[in-house]
Amino acid sequence: MKPRTDSTAAPAGSKRSPAAAEPNAWERLLIAWHVAFWLMLASAGAYTAFSTRLSSNGRVLAAGLLFVLGITYAAGVMWRGVARRGVANVAYVVVAIVIVGAACWIDSTYLMLLFIAFPQVWMFTPTLVWGMGGTVALTAAAIIGLVLNTGRDQVLWRDFLPQLVISLLFSLLLGVWIYKLIEQSLSRADLIAELQHTRNELAEAHHAHGVLAERQRMAREIHDTLAQGFISIVTLSQAGQARLAKLPSNPGLPAEEWSGAELARLQAIEEVARENLAEARALVAAFAPVDLDGVALPEAVQQLADRFTERTGTAVVVEISGSSRGLKRAQEVVLLRAVQEALTNVRRHAGAAAVHIRLVYENARATVEIIDDGVGFSPTQGAGFGLPGMRDRVHAAGGLVAVDSELGRGTRVVVQVPAAAHAAPAEADVPPAAAQETTAERGNR
Repeated sequence: MKPRTDSTAAPAGSKRSPAAAEPNAWERLLIAWHVAFWLMLASAGAYTAFSTRLSSNGRVLAAGLLFVLGITYAAGVMWRGVARRGVANVAYVVVAIVIVGAACWIDSTYLMLLFIAFPQVWMFTPTLVWGMGGTVALTAAAIIGLVLNTGRDQVLWRDFLPQLVISLLFSLLLGVWIYKLIEQSLSRADLIAELQHTRNELAEAHHAHGVLAERQRMAREIHDTLAQGFISIVTLSQAGQARLAKLPSNPGLPAEEWSGAELARLQAIEEVARENLAEARALVAAFAPVDLDGVALPEAVQQLADRFTERTGTAVVVEISGSSRGLKRAQEVVLLRAVQEALTNVRRHAGAAAVHIRLVYENARATVEIIDDGVGFSPTQGAGFGLPGMRDRVHAAGGLVAVDSELGRGTRVVVQVPAAAHAAPAEADVPPAAAQETTAERGNR
């Protein structure tokens, strides 16, 4: 396993789940390990100060070793953070191994330091192999210190050596066992986080499906009610005008005046009905769900352009540059909605003869540009609902909207979204107007 690079504490080689909302159990107990270390160091210090077995030189040397151990622990582990298992903590383990060996060389009583040193080896080394190697090295250092202290005294082989070997075996067994338990715990935590993420995505998908179904229902209702009613009004007004043309003159009213007045009224009815019919059809088109199932974004944009040309007679040229790299469906829907909204604005306000749509994939982002040669508009006009709504949708996807327009010179709308969700959009290729709250914020489109 690779060394840890995160900022959490765990036994050798384990990994902290990025989705973990609370510290792990072994992290919450770190303060107890700090207390245990200083209590053990205080016990060793008390023995050093009051033991009658130590010579003056041995007492001074032992005190110096304990002082270095405490300073190294405070500076390399506590001050830098026990969770950061990098070079400083490994260096502390090396220093602790050397000091334990040297202390055992001074007096065998300092074997008490193994009670805290064995757990620290497992806590502060980066992998399972390092933990096992550190445990063996610590035991070897203690044995070497005892050999230098007692020589080949049979007490060493009869008492200390069996104890150290048993301590080594139990430390290895317990360390590997705890390591495996924590590894399994972290693996399950990752699985739970992944399942939670999947549940959230599924809930979002269900919500999006419900929204699309509601939009489709609204579009169908408008088409089946308002639109059909307006068509009936238009038909009736046309029939009335045809009948009026055939009616004889009214004896009490000049024929031209009577028929002209009624024709004007019927023509007004027809005009109002046609205008509202056009608005109803526009609502149907605007609320119809964007369908990207089995269709790539460039094809969907081309379909929008073809339908726009068919309904309005305005020529639309679509230009595609680059290929999609990692663009998610949510970003594609945002771009397609932006094109749809821009074309609706062109139909309602621009009076354009031609529209040019450019879809560009580059540098982990996608940009769509809609240019028309219509009448344009002034930034001093009141705010409408089209462009602000587009801006809100694009900003929610981590993108930006730029609008450049001037009276009599057409309009240019640029929408850019990053390929990665919630990434900051790059502004290098967006015109200066994109960085300012001008036309895009106040335009009446």
